[in-house]
Amino acid sequence: MRKGVKYQYFVEGKCEEKLIKVLKEQKDQIISGKVEVLNVVQERLTDTKLRLITPDTIIILIFDTDTGEVEILKENLKKLEKWGIKKVWCVVQVKNLEDEILRATSLRNVKDLFKCKNLDEFKEQFIKEKNLYKKLTDKDFDLDKMWITKPPKEYCWLNNDGYKIKK
Repeated sequence: MRKGVKYQYFVEGKCEEKLIKVLKEQKDQIISGKVEVLNVVQERLTDTKLRLITPDTIIILIFDTDTGEVEILKENLKKLEKWGIKKVWCVVQVKNLEDEILRATSLRNVKDLFKCKNLDEFKEQFIKEKNLYKKLTDKDFDLDKMWITKPPKEYCWLNNDGYKIKK
């Protein structure tokens, strides 16, 4: 973490929020920063949100690529640039968080992490889990395998900056 630099995460959903908060708590995992849920692929950044961000803040956008929609994301990136934000890192989840977890663990199906019947139950358990990091490490979690996949064609104009948040 650079001196005098702040980090602001905008994450797609509650599961991403939980994961980022858990990873921040672990030594030598990811850089620390404020975390807020905002799906930048589907929701526009508002001036009200941006007023709270200083120009020395690095914005970290974590989002899925499963929808293939990029127009609102492009608008948000232009707005951040217009607002004077110097650095924006895009942490691209190909296709979604569940796929990233599969790549980073020995799991064959994410539902097996909690022995869930469906994806909704998995998400609910993921958010509630008090010992998430241990649950993941019990399944050979390797952060170096997350957020490294090249974005799909709709997002090919983006780099996957996942490596930038890792310590």
